[in-house]
Amino acid sequence: MRRDVGRLPFGTFKHSKKIGVTVLVDVEGGKDLIPVTLWDAHNMTIFEIAKKCAERVGRAKKGKDERDNKSTALADYIPSFIAQPISFIATYIASTVGISIPPLNLRNDTFGHVVLSNVGTLGYNSAFAPLCPLVHQMSLICTGKIEKRVIVETKDGVDTMKVANMMTAVGTGDHRYGDAAVFTPFFKVIRDYIEDPANFDHKDHKDVIHYTEAALKKTE
Repeated sequence: MRRDVGRLPFGTFKHSKKIGVTVLVDVEGGKDLIPVTLWDAHNMTIFEIAKKCAERVGRAKKGKDERDNKSTALADYIPSFIAQPISFIATYIASTVGISIPPLNLRNDTFGHVVLSNVGTLGYNSAFAPLCPLVHQMSLICTGKIEKRVIVETKDGVDTMKVANMMTAVGTGDHRYGDAAVFTPFFKVIRDYIEDPANFDHKDHKDVIHYTEAALKKTE
């Protein structure tokens, strides 16, 4: 679905060559959420992703992320009913239109196209996370805490019960970017990789046909 990854400046789809993934990091038990964004993580190894993410998450939780501290400072001095529209317009200009706003410390790479939020740290096994207007993301995935659950495993036609570590993930997609034909394969890839990373092969997953190609086939 890389051809369908992009932004919607002024209601028109614009393809993005770089792919960004944002992890929302909770601070002080959910008092605040700080975005940690990785760009083109699909070109990194899992160890590189873990290292970069851990470094930035560590700074965020310790309050040493200067970019976030400056960008949220405005909310401490003005009422929320004024801060909300200002924040929406500013993040729209920075993330969607692609124009950075230095005074607010908002850059065009602050937020990625897909957002990952984890409610497991708060003790929940699952949650439905709505799309966040300030992030302007295509999709959001909310993961719960890892629990031990009893499952049925079938091997050589024989069913056996075993205890496995299970995690629930709830995905949300913005239909302005596409329908289930775009998002379902995307979520399936994520599920298949998490379930069996050792045997995962991206070649087993076909690219989603682009709407322009579908329209061309109809005319033919």
